[in-house]
Amino acid sequence: MSKKDEPIPDPLAGEGGGFGVFKPAPRKSAAAGKAKESGKTSSQTVSSSEQRPAAQPAGASESGGISTSVWGGGGGPSVEAVPPPVPPVQTVAPLVDDTAHFAPTSVLIGAELAIRFEYYQAKVKTKTGTEPSISAVVLEALNHCHDEDLRTYREIIQNRRKPPQAASGPFSGAAPRRRAATGGRMTVQLPIRPTKSELNLIDHFSKQVGAQSRSEFIDGVLERFLNTVANDMPRTFKPKRQMGTPR
Repeated sequence: MSKKDEPIPDPLAGEGGGFGVFKPAPRKSAAAGKAKESGKTSSQTVSSSEQRPAAQPAGASESGGISTSVWGGGGGPSVEAVPPPVPPVQTVAPLVDDTAHFAPTSVLIGAELAIRFEYYQAKVKTKTGTEPSISAVVLEALNHCHDEDLRTYREIIQNRRKPPQAASGPFSGAAPRRRAATGGRMTVQLPIRPTKSELNLIDHFSKQVGAQSRSEFIDGVLERFLNTVANDMPRTFKPKRQMGTPR
């Protein structure tokens, strides 16, 4: 035994406070210390890796799906997909109903017939308190003279086409639409406001019965109607307004 390995007396190791023997801790080699330290570090690394959860792949959401990224990779901020814009709906204008669409127009009637027309309006106003419009009186006259086979309409137009009464002698003077008196027939413009379907029906009936125009048809129908309902017009009656004003 060398002197380095000899025990050193410890002054506090004795029972009576005497000197004892102090044994120094054995020295460790540098290689053994490094090996022990390396083993401890690897064990700590393994235990920490077991406790830590596995890292999610880049771009994966918590629900398990993968969101798209504007950066081309999976590590950028997620962007929700936007649906394509919906094209605007093209609206089509509704078709106009002929029974609700008005077609204002005018016809020519005789001046004397226009006076009786206004007298009939005043007569109805005195009786009911309400004066009928021009269109209402025209439609009333058309309904008054209408029948299923248009017989009355045809009779009206045929009577207007008859030549004047033939005179005695070789020159009878009978010719269609020849005036028997001097001066032309004075006419007044009568504005009416029928619907488009009513106006089409008026034109259809006027052609069916042989009238040359819408005015000739309305003038003949009004004459037949007013001869029935306004034939009692006094000679002193004076119209208060012109018939050319729409009402």
